[in-house]
Amino acid sequence: IRKNKETLEKYFEGKIYAGLKTGADKFYVIDDKTKKELIEKDKKNISIIKPWLRGKDLKKWAVKWHKLWFLNVHNGCKNIKPVALKDDYPVIYDFLLPFKKELQKRSDQGITCFNHRACAYMDIFDKPKIIYPDCALEMRAVYDDKCFYGTMAMYFLPYDPLILAILNSQLFDWYARMTFASFGDPWNRGRIIFKSIYMRNVPIPKRNNIADNIISLVNKILSISNNADYLDNQDKQSKVKKLE
Repeated sequence: IRKNKETLEKYFEGKIYAGLKTGADKFYVIDDKTKKELIEKDKKNISIIKPWLRGKDLKKWAVKWHKLWFLNVHNGCKNIKPVALKDDYPVIYDFLLPFKKELQKRSDQGITCFNHRACAYMDIFDKPKIIYPDCALEMRAVYDDKCFYGTMAMYFLPYDPLILAILNSQLFDWYARMTFASFGDPWNRGRIIFKSIYMRNVPIPKRNNIADNIISLVNKILSISNNADYLDNQDKQSKVKKLE
């Protein structure tokens, strides 16, 4: 397997991205009720309120989202200006103002204590992508077309159905348990570490004549797993197992 010269890092030209580090998730991550209240006060707020995931929300092929939201007071990216919170989003500014002293103490801040630290790849979160955890009992790669943002406990890749198939395959599971570091015995409930130091060197086979068949199977799986009731529906999960 390792004789393949192509690696995950080369395949994506280095585009393996970690989640966001705010240094103050407890202030920037809000529940659904708070999100609705902020939007009711000013509809413009919806433009910087993004759906949010934690590592434990990632399941194999699907997301168990708990309706958490992220206040994306970003520091700008490429040609995008930083969020001027006080001037453009006064309602959210007032919401965060009581926490100003604590926000000032964090090292992960941008041009103001309210802005997040600069992130050169901010635009990837609003695109279709693959998300996987940094550490878990098994690989739990999911396809995301809902523009989720997430914590440092996960990684993001540009979407490619072939890569999604490889990551969720039995062969990758074996390879990861054989070669990646882990907390405990990876063959006996130990958690495998999927950080980029290991993932970037995963061998990727050259595209061949079975690629289209694999993509077709992935699309069939996603048509089942993207339903809201998938994680609670044993019949649908059984169908996905057969497709795997």
